[in-house]
Amino acid sequence: MIAHIRRRSINSPGTGLMFETFTIQESRDSRLMLTETQAAALNSLGRELAAKSEFFLPQEEDGSDEDGSTERTVIRCASVGKGAYQVRVSNAIGTVALPGGSLYIIPKIPISHFAHIARRSFAAPRLGDDAIAVESLDAFWELVSSWCVSAVEAVVRGGLLVDYRDETDDLPVIRGRVNVRESTQQFLHGQLRANCTFDELDLDHPLNRVLRAAVRMIAGHPSISSEDLSRRASRLDRMMDGVGPIRPGDIDTQLDRRTFHYSEAIDLSRRVLAVLGTNVSAGFNIGRTFLIPTPGLIEDGIRAILQSALAPDSVVKKGKQMEGDRFFSVNPDLVFGHGIAVGDVKYKVAKKSWNRSEVQQIAMFAAGFQTSVALIVTFSCDSTVGDISMTLGDVNLRRIVWISSGDVLPEEAQTDFVQRVRSFVAIHSSMSNAA
Repeated sequence: MIAHIRRRSINSPGTGLMFETFTIQESRDSRLMLTETQAAALNSLGRELAAKSEFFLPQEEDGSDEDGSTERTVIRCASVGKGAYQVRVSNAIGTVALPGGSLYIIPKIPISHFAHIARRSFAAPRLGDDAIAVESLDAFWELVSSWCVSAVEAVVRGGLLVDYRDETDDLPVIRGRVNVRESTQQFLHGQLRANCTFDELDLDHPLNRVLRAAVRMIAGHPSISSEDLSRRASRLDRMMDGVGPIRPGDIDTQLDRRTFHYSEAIDLSRRVLAVLGTNVSAGFNIGRTFLIPTPGLIEDGIRAILQSALAPDSVVKKGKQMEGDRFFSVNPDLVFGHGIAVGDVKYKVAKKSWNRSEVQQIAMFAAGFQTSVALIVTFSCDSTVGDISMTLGDVNLRRIVWISSGDVLPEEAQTDFVQRVRSFVAIHSSMSNAA
């Protein structure tokens, strides 16, 4: 199905040239009127992003993407003749700057519901359950950036981590370990200085470099409209003087007990760098190109919502290795308690009937965990599409939808969703235990 595209032409600031913007929906085929240069830029960007581990590309058993192609790409742009192109952006939202235009990719569900769930995926207990007003992509990016700045401010107030690093220098007095060969050369040339290697305590630590890179990105990024937010980010950048530029590998630095207080700020900084710092060459205005992968955000958000609501019972992502083959395991998105029920999160808009491949997958998860209670979480933007149930052998299976229609507030949708999940798990778990 080809989606209807919203298209708008405006004058490009400073040039007077026509500047076109297009709005499409993620993971949906859309027909756009593009130039060959714009199409080539989209295809190039799509291949570049597909190489990044954070971008999730659904794949069938034959190795093809969900649209049947064997090429791995986040953005697919194929000519359909007469200047028209069929465009599909898989599981990502954001903005792509193009020569003479911009492409906006909106979520599969209303942005208010998307933002409500996605913000729960962040390691930030301060977010709580307060309502947030987000009705645009730019507002969502700015919200994430503001959370990041607040988290980094908290780390800076508590004191930045300092660590030792090896430093080598020619010194008038001995410090640390003397490098005999280099020091002898100094003496032979009449220089009464010793070449020493010693520990230097400073702020130039990988975690600090990640934080500074994120706030510096926010301070100068054109998608941030709030002058106050930009000023706060700039002030943090100046306060972190002595912290060097980010290096390869810094982003993957793991936290330990000593650095655990960095967890919230590092989590958000990584997301900001992934969203706003995408290294792309599409278009003339690179700063306006940013994309964020969506399935992981939604999966983590749903799990966090259920974990909070069903506490003290746990809801976690957990794998289980199968007996007889150590290379085969099942990995459901949701494991309730100690395996009394399993669930799978499908970030898609549900249809009225079951999806056979989803049923097969959740049945395998239930068999692997030896439980008779399983559920599939998905979304509904249509009041006629709701929960459905099935008995599959000994497995009680239910598809539970998050009602994400525009006339339902996200907070109301969450309350209703949690109640239905709680009731299903409780009722069928007690029935299984009684049997």
